[in-house]
Amino acid sequence: MNPGRRMMNWTDRQIEAIEKSGRNLLVSAAAGSGKTAVLVERVKRLILEEGVGVNEILVVTFTNAAAAEMKEKIFASLNRALSDHAGDPEKQQHLRQQLSLIGRANISTFHAFAFEIVRRYYHVIGKAPGLSLCDETLQSILKDESMEELLEGCFESGDPAFIDFLDRYATAKSDQNVREMITVLHRFLQSLPDPKGWAQTHVERHAGEVFSPEEDPVICHLSDRVRRELTWVVSYLEKTTEELMACKDAFGALCLPDLTAKNSQDAAACRAILDQVGRGQLLQALSRLAEGISFTVMSVKKNEKPFYNDDLKALVNGLRDAAKKRIRKLSGLAGFQDWAGVFEEYKMMQPALETLFELVWSFDGIYAAKKEKKNLLDFSDIEHFALEILQDPQVCREYREQFRYIFIDEYQDSNGVQEALIRQICRQDNLFMVGDVKQSIYKFRLAEPELFIEKYLSYKSGRCADSSIVDLNSNFRSKEGIIDLVNRVFSSIMHPEATGLAYDSDAALIKGSPYKGPCDEKPILYLVDTDESDEAEIDPDIAELKAVELEAIQAASIIKEQLGQVIYDDKAGLERPLAYRDMALLMRAVSGNGEIYYRALADAGIPVILERNEGYFNTIEIQVFLNLLRLIDNRKQDIPLLSVLRSPIFGFTADELAAVRIFANLSCSERISYNAAFLRYASDGPQGGLKEKCSTFLRKLDDWRDQATHRPLADFLWSLMIDTQYHIFVRAIPGGTQRQANLQALVDKAAAYEAGNFGGLYGFIRHVEFLADKKGKIDVGQAGILAEDADAVQIMTIHKSKGLEFPFVLLAGLNKRILHQSSGLPLALHKDLGLGFRLVDSRRGVYADSLVYRMINDRIRQEDLAEAIRILYVAMTRPKDRLALLAAVRKPSELMEKIEAVLPGDVEHAGTYLEMLLSAAGGDLPVRIIPKEQLARGLEEEQMSRSRLQQNLEFGFGTDAASDDPEKMPWTRYLKEPCFSPEAPQEPVKLTVSQLAAMEAESAPPRKRLSAEDVEEEDWVAETESHPFVFRQPSFLTGEKILSSAEIGTAYHSVLERIPLSIQYTKEEAVFSFLQDLVQKEMVTPREASAVDPAKIAAFFRSETGARILEAPEVLREASFVMKTMFRGSERLVQGTIDCYFKEGDQWVLVDYKSNFVDPKTWQEEKERLQRTYRTQMRLYKEALEKITRVPVKEAILYLLAAEDQLTMTF
Repeated sequence: MNPGRRMMNWTDRQIEAIEKSGRNLLVSAAAGSGKTAVLVERVKRLILEEGVGVNEILVVTFTNAAAAEMKEKIFASLNRALSDHAGDPEKQQHLRQQLSLIGRANISTFHAFAFEIVRRYYHVIGKAPGLSLCDETLQSILKDESMEELLEGCFESGDPAFIDFLDRYATAKSDQNVREMITVLHRFLQSLPDPKGWAQTHVERHAGEVFSPEEDPVICHLSDRVRRELTWVVSYLEKTTEELMACKDAFGALCLPDLTAKNSQDAAACRAILDQVGRGQLLQALSRLAEGISFTVMSVKKNEKPFYNDDLKALVNGLRDAAKKRIRKLSGLAGFQDWAGVFEEYKMMQPALETLFELVWSFDGIYAAKKEKKNLLDFSDIEHFALEILQDPQVCREYREQFRYIFIDEYQDSNGVQEALIRQICRQDNLFMVGDVKQSIYKFRLAEPELFIEKYLSYKSGRCADSSIVDLNSNFRSKEGIIDLVNRVFSSIMHPEATGLAYDSDAALIKGSPYKGPCDEKPILYLVDTDESDEAEIDPDIAELKAVELEAIQAASIIKEQLGQVIYDDKAGLERPLAYRDMALLMRAVSGNGEIYYRALADAGIPVILERNEGYFNTIEIQVFLNLLRLIDNRKQDIPLLSVLRSPIFGFTADELAAVRIFANLSCSERISYNAAFLRYASDGPQGGLKEKCSTFLRKLDDWRDQATHRPLADFLWSLMIDTQYHIFVRAIPGGTQRQANLQALVDKAAAYEAGNFGGLYGFIRHVEFLADKKGKIDVGQAGILAEDADAVQIMTIHKSKGLEFPFVLLAGLNKRILHQSSGLPLALHKDLGLGFRLVDSRRGVYADSLVYRMINDRIRQEDLAEAIRILYVAMTRPKDRLALLAAVRKPSELMEKIEAVLPGDVEHAGTYLEMLLSAAGGDLPVRIIPKEQLARGLEEEQMSRSRLQQNLEFGFGTDAASDDPEKMPWTRYLKEPCFSPEAPQEPVKLTVSQLAAMEAESAPPRKRLSAEDVEEEDWVAETESHPFVFRQPSFLTGEKILSSAEIGTAYHSVLERIPLSIQYTKEEAVFSFLQDLVQKEMVTPREASAVDPAKIAAFFRSETGARILEAPEVLREASFVMKTMFRGSERLVQGTIDCYFKEGDQWVLVDYKSNFVDPKTWQEEKERLQRTYRTQMRLYKEALEKITRVPVKEAILYLLAAEDQLTMTF
């Protein structure tokens, strides 16, 4: 085996997951446990040891990015195996064959795999060939059209059932409720494997003549709910008894016997009701609760008062209040005397249920017809069609025989349709499912974590003889302090009743990193005190800030405090300072508050990136440009006209616009539209600049209208931006990069729209207006501009952070209320409980929530809470080195006292993440309280610092701004002295690597310092690394068209710096496409892109060095450095940039690219020359890399792009 390859130190459980065979395997892989590495290793061993072909394996996951990453990792793993088995020709041949097939391997998303089934076997279900996928936008348009068609038909038919349904559930002003009920139920049904079967089951349940409460899922949930609430009531009262009994005198006698007896009496009464529920007497228990429980008044006898101090009294009151609150909630559930009342509610809901299902099936039929007409299918169609196809025994048998092994990644995010699809093609013992139900956070996308939980419990119990589970809980990501807090918190709040699964010893994280040292910091909780009691002493600006603004200011302070702190980088194996790029600020949601944090960090001078997921169509640049498009399509629109005229595109002043209106008022007998007034002024207005300006505008509008009818839409939009120079203008104003990206995104949307053959400019405008109107249903975020190497703090949602890791995480907004899903509709849906309605009497105008409706909403709240806990788990397992928690709260000390009366694990009592954390972590979480006064002082210091900086920039550093005599200012003497001294040494103290190498080889004389005369007399040459002092006349003045060799080299380096490290770029076409993308994003110019040969870049990635880079665990590019070195007897500073270096084993491999022309005929002779020429340069790179990282460099490679060859440097 190649000693340079990194050997994985697999844990025993990882080995079990890799090697266990002959059975279905469910791998519960905790955060940071290396689940992807395990899956890849298992695939590799199947191919290597069992001779399995890539085409005999199915790997499915949930995102295209995850599928692409999986394919690349399997490719890299097989590539390493090819090198490791160089002496085994048979295995080499097998591996080469599998590597050639990897591009066509069944490693994809569920949807892509299902789509492939539909493409191949569309005829089995009677569909037309050539089906294409309907995007989300068009899908919404077709659904809207279908809804209009459905309701129009219903109104025309006058169906009494529909009219009655409308009377009950539409409002006086709108039928929006009815539309949403149809939409919500339709979407819900599409997530089920058998929508019509599910519907029929629940229609029959409502229409049944016999009601069995023991079998009814709603009553079962009610029983479980009452039992859980009463269990907590009894626990709180028993805890109260425990605290009272702990108060004893010196002889061990109870000090508070009377209070203890009173509380015990209440506990016994509640326990008796709980026992009734346990015996199956739910109705009797509910009747008892409906009567009300009279809690004993805790009056204190005179002899007990001395022992019943304020602290104990507050604790007892808090515990008992928690019990009373739960009893009050339970008493509201009992509104009937017997089960006949529930049965009657079912009967009352039956007509509405049947009508709604009929509407949904009609809607689905219209929608399906529209899709079929366009030969389209949507995402839900893909999986349902595939499932329908797999009902065919022959097709099902073919897939079952083809796939010897099936792998499901992120199994916790599966839904019922996907589960049914896999069930059709799997064998009895060939499933490998890996995921972490603790990280299942996509229930809003109809993921069903219950599938994972059910299978986990079933496999663990041994009920499935051919199936096993493996728990991976060694965390290789986080330091010990973070792991300890995670375990402490989630062992308390993540229990079966809260989340369906216990956070036990199999789930608890085990430290996988070997690091032990001072860089292992404990997480800290920062509480910003928003109390206003001392506001008279605080700056008025601070006093008026909201809680979230105060929290954001503190976030900036924490980030500044963390910047530069030393962390231990496990991957690099060294200590290093924290940079901004290492930091992430996570929140449950960024809409609204994200902008506040963004401004606070930016105001504090912190580089920050916020990916905005909404508001695209509300940006000023898009609004103005859309108004211009509206005018080109139809000029008779006053508001778009005024918007465009006043915009920087045409720059009409307010006075000019007013002059147009005044002229029209004076020359017309009646008031006309502004558009008509503008036309009149252009034709009949007084001669002068304004008339010509108006005429020019109209001529341009006519010209653009003509272009719009003859040119491709996307080309026309881009041409329009160039003609108006609007894209240049927006780049120059604040937020210009983002604004320009937004305009580019509009062009991309036009291209996508036109690709669907949906019409021209008019259709595109209507399309955009539809998207803008649907902003709550279709996420249209601003264009992303995040560069991979940007040194900036990222603000993102916890959902976006899933799958990522950061050295430092600041988890903010912890005191924000945990909100539960609520559609606000008179309809509630649940896969297990069915559907329930609000009971409406339209004649009397009253309504009541049915028990089914209430229980379904209760179950949804319960599941939302479980998901909220899992989201917190995801957030707290993102950091590698440091974790800070942040919340703004009024009087933190009072909150912490209140938390003392909350029992561990009572997550339903907690309304915020902060309350969960304080209750679960106890004293293990250090808390730092930040008063308002401290924030005020920090802001004042920041303002003073900025003021001093401004003063120093204006008057010079180290001076007194009060002095107004320039002669007294110390820096003025430099104005009178020459810039260059004749006596100064002729060799510079600071050199580039190339310059020093050339001087050492005496291939170029040392550069002398420059004088003013030199600037005038020197014939300046193009900038190169060995000639840093360079000025050149701009090419647009010289008329040059051909790039110099240095510029071509820069172009190649620019591309190699940015191109993603992916096997797809071993193909010339993919490189060409990437080059075009760089040009569009203005990262390289068209001339630079044309100078880069895609074949050379592709050849590099196919080379031995390129393959090693693609499979390396860590690759860094374009790393600049400055270091001290001895040269010609004196100490010099050397600066340079290392093109690329990557990890193999525990050492670096250094790579430098050269674009020099090389004659293939003299390549062997050239190698010797290149060794001499670049030996010093590469030696300096090696020395710098080893000094900075303290990791040895084992190999230095010079890669010649022109020759498509390389040489290893010798020193």
